[in-house]
Amino acid sequence: MLSQGMRFDRILASPLKRAYETAAIVSKTFKTLNLLEQWNELRPEASRPDLYRRLSKLKQDSEILLVGHEPYLGTMIGEMISGNGNSHITLKKGGLAKIRVTSFVPKASGELRWLLTPKQIRKLS
Repeated sequence: MLSQGMRFDRILASPLKRAYETAAIVSKTFKTLNLLEQWNELRPEASRPDLYRRLSKLKQDSEILLVGHEPYLGTMIGEMISGNGNSHITLKKGGLAKIRVTSFVPKASGELRWLLTPKQIRKLS
């Protein structure tokens, strides 16, 4: 099952209804309801630098699940793995990406570990 080997220290969700409901389903599935938080920095119109600042205050090596919206998340992923704001990863609705964050200073950067479509996730379940 997909949940084997996956753990989250926090599940951070946009306060918008669909994203928060999705995060609540994941939280219930992983029995981590007490780890679910709403972050305005995950709203579609939010500032990614504000999100990075807030994320940088979390414990290093935390396993964080972000639940939000496109194109905000796809742009964030592209920015983190390419080093510039001109890249974009297409994240399908219901898709998952894992990024190993390597730094928040001087800018957010990381390595893409995997990117799964909903179809691939169903095959793993």
